[in-house]
Amino acid sequence: MREQRSRVITYLRKEKSISIEYTSLPSGDYVLSSSAVCERKEAQDFVLSILDRRIFSQVPKMKSEYETVVVVIEGNIFKTRSAIEPAALIGALSWLIVLEGISVIFTDGPAMTAALISTMARHAQNGLGYTISLRSGKPKDQNAIAQYLCEGLPAVGGAKAQDLLDHFKTAHAVFNATVDQLCEVKGISRQTAQKIYNASRIQWRK
Repeated sequence: MREQRSRVITYLRKEKSISIEYTSLPSGDYVLSSSAVCERKEAQDFVLSILDRRIFSQVPKMKSEYETVVVVIEGNIFKTRSAIEPAALIGALSWLIVLEGISVIFTDGPAMTAALISTMARHAQNGLGYTISLRSGKPKDQNAIAQYLCEGLPAVGGAKAQDLLDHFKTAHAVFNATVDQLCEVKGISRQTAQKIYNASRIQWRK
């Protein structure tokens, strides 16, 4: 309800894919999902919330109710009409990010804030919508493919991948080798061998 007349709401209303429900919230300004909330503060308000200590009670409250807490700050907090020392601002930001584990994001105004809120809400409710590939630029050359596969193993770079293939001849043989067999390869310690052995036997969990 506190945000009902903000320009952010004006921009959010323009997006046909968004449904907005107004209600009094015990903490936060925008509930993105059942587990995520966003607190929006203009730069001047953020500074004032440090001076009157308000932010230090708001954050624990949000953390007690939501798994994910995001603080969005509009504008430059270092250019407000306030006598607060820059060190105090930096200290507050550090407290939020490092000690409280809060995501702090700066925007240049309501339009960007609205775009960010709508995107965060979509991700919080529906996920990304596609699976991100952990690796890209897959090679076409047969030897390069074998090396590429081996480089996906822990503690294995280009040189070690080639050493493994020189010894075992195929990526299949590398993946099926025992720890003792892996240790026979020059530069592969028992610790690295154990990591390689374990990696190819990890049980996938969705």
